[in-house]
Amino acid sequence: MEQAKASARITLLRGHPENPMHSRELELIRLCNELVHGQVPEAFPGAQPTSLTRQKVGDQLLQEPYLVCEKTDGERHLLLAYEGHVYFIDRKCRVWLCPVQLPLPDDHKRAPGWHHNTLLDGELVPDAEDTEGSQTCLRYLVYDAMHIFDEDLTHRTLLHRLKKALFDVILPKEQLLSLGRKDPLQLMLKDFFELWQIKEVVAIAAELPHGTDGLVFTPVMVPYAPGTCPALLKWKPADMNTVDFKLEVVLGDGKKMHVKLLVGFKGKDQWQVKFCGHWLAKTGEVFKVLKKDPKQFDGKIGECKWNPSAKTFTPTDAFRFTMNGAWEDGGWVLERLREDKEVPNDLRTAKRVVESIEDNLTEEDLAAYIVKAKEDGKLKAAASCGDGYLARVEPQNRSAKDVGALRCKLTSNIPMKVSRRN
Repeated sequence: MEQAKASARITLLRGHPENPMHSRELELIRLCNELVHGQVPEAFPGAQPTSLTRQKVGDQLLQEPYLVCEKTDGERHLLLAYEGHVYFIDRKCRVWLCPVQLPLPDDHKRAPGWHHNTLLDGELVPDAEDTEGSQTCLRYLVYDAMHIFDEDLTHRTLLHRLKKALFDVILPKEQLLSLGRKDPLQLMLKDFFELWQIKEVVAIAAELPHGTDGLVFTPVMVPYAPGTCPALLKWKPADMNTVDFKLEVVLGDGKKMHVKLLVGFKGKDQWQVKFCGHWLAKTGEVFKVLKKDPKQFDGKIGECKWNPSAKTFTPTDAFRFTMNGAWEDGGWVLERLREDKEVPNDLRTAKRVVESIEDNLTEEDLAAYIVKAKEDGKLKAAASCGDGYLARVEPQNRSAKDVGALRCKLTSNIPMKVSRRN
């Protein structure tokens, strides 16, 4: 992705990735949080999904109107148009300057002109333009809109938000490009479908010029809000579910080592990263690379997949290298480094992923649940929801006692190993 950004002349505001945050970046992130009514001014201002399970299918997915789309295997970014410039904000809260401009629609009261205070949510992906994949085009696939010029969209239906993104941002841009202007980046609206079209979504995903790794179900009648959104659901096949851990290498003599897997805890005042007793399985192609240069992996975020056939060594000492310990069945295998992330999944997210893996909700099961609900007349059509206003959900203030109780609950009884099914 870094190479694709460089080819598109998308540059990091702070210059080098190792440089400290630029004051302009902080200003823009705070602005984004204002536009989405975020409660933490310096946090990533995007909504985060939760994993879909069988229980959530019955309790949520089949009870409310949803739209479904393929889950693109790209990089999540918010797009901010501000003061004539276009910026991307990644999940590390790094801000990138993009050399494109977004014209206002012809019927806008301030046209001709450029978008200002426009904030979109989407994914950057290099799409293959030939069968060999040697030619690629960088595209930004829009899947939500939170603010467009003077209009706050966070409390409007998903249909209205998508319509505004298409007619006020994407189509005016296409009209400008039709006049002969060339841009290094293409904006597109993701294709959304009714729930009962899930099989068509899967079939289309297989033909797309980019990788996909599941499905996303977006609620139509839920306001957009930053942070974890329980109603926003993602589904992956059980063998593709992953957890993003922070890697901590414990070195021994020579090339001997163990790797701790750390997760996050959300405290009242700060985010903490802790070790909960889980270790990386010493297997897989990426682990071979790690063994050659462990310092390049230490402290990084690693995407790990559970492999029931792997073996994991659990040492008796979590702080100093030792060969004393025991081998256990199953393990978290390192798939890749997440260069786009700086913090691991929090403990609750990790536990939900484990629950999703154990739940083993297959594509066929999911389609069968939806078809049955459709035949029984229980599904609500998203297209009939219109583009009205939604009630704002005010965040609840937790007392210090509540936060302390939550912390105690999280730090006790932490099973993050997938149990075997007979």
